[in-house]
Amino acid sequence: KKLEPAAKRARIQTEGRFSKLFPPVVDRYFFRHYDHREDRQDQFVNRHSNGLLVVGIASTHPIVSEKAAKVETSKIVKENHISGKRKKGGTWFNVKSILCTVTTQSGNSYQVRCGVNAQLIEFNENIITNPGLLNCDPEAEGFVAIFQVKDPTQAPVQCRKLMPRQDFLKLRGLEETIGC
Repeated sequence: KKLEPAAKRARIQTEGRFSKLFPPVVDRYFFRHYDHREDRQDQFVNRHSNGLLVVGIASTHPIVSEKAAKVETSKIVKENHISGKRKKGGTWFNVKSILCTVTTQSGNSYQVRCGVNAQLIEFNENIITNPGLLNCDPEAEGFVAIFQVKDPTQAPVQCRKLMPRQDFLKLRGLEETIGC
């Protein structure tokens, strides 16, 4: 008996293969890049085709294993005010600009840097009220900030010095995971 497409999808979903058919949004719509460091304070930059860049800590960052307890934004992030459809008035950041300082439960403090030359569009206020997002979902709901380059065609140029996801996973000895 032939299954209807919706019924077939439901059957596949219940068998646990749903995530292979429908990878997460970040895998479908973003080019994933990583800024790897010797001290393992790795960060990611997810690049969308429209020129937006999502910045955050990688799952290999010590903040994830040490459990974030407190997030303090830098003064320049606090003073950032954007308005309108075209996001006018946002502060321009460079690669080394500090976005926030995260203090872990073990007392260590880590600075999260911008990683790109771009304009701050949004800082994720949720990580201030709920630092646990950095621990449980650092590359999705626990992102740190969203940036915009002046010209969307310049977004790939911003990511040129960063490492592609496959190379980063190989460097850190990790396996690719699809879905949940």
